[in-house]
Amino acid sequence: MEDLSRLQEVLSNLKDCSSSIISASLQLFNDILVEGDDIHNRFKKETGKNLSADEIDKLFDQAIKNYTKDAHTVKKQIDTFAKTLVHGGEPDEDNFLAQVWSGDVYDNTEIDALDDLYDDLCNQESNFTLETIFNKTMELD
Repeated sequence: MEDLSRLQEVLSNLKDCSSSIISASLQLFNDILVEGDDIHNRFKKETGKNLSADEIDKLFDQAIKNYTKDAHTVKKQIDTFAKTLVHGGEPDEDNFLAQVWSGDVYDNTEIDALDDLYDDLCNQESNFTLETIFNKTMELD
């Protein structure tokens, strides 16, 4: 019973953290759009490329999508994954959370592996700043 309680807690934490990252990504992209010319000029200056504002915004959008990919995947898959586990089924092998659960992503398996994913998402969330995304955007270009 303790394992079930711990599983429930970790799944809830994963869901909350993923939702928080996604919300932060929307706010951050909005902030980038508000900063507009300042961020575009900085990007052009640091890369030496004369891209249009739309091209730069698309790069920022892609960097944010790349950075938040795991959070989006967790949010999309977590309910189905949890129901499968509760009903004693085997999660679909193509499911990212199932890959985490089985040890394909981390050195741990099952609840410990989900906890590792949660730690990674928390780390992503704490480092999710305009500067981080700016640097990720420069890597795309």
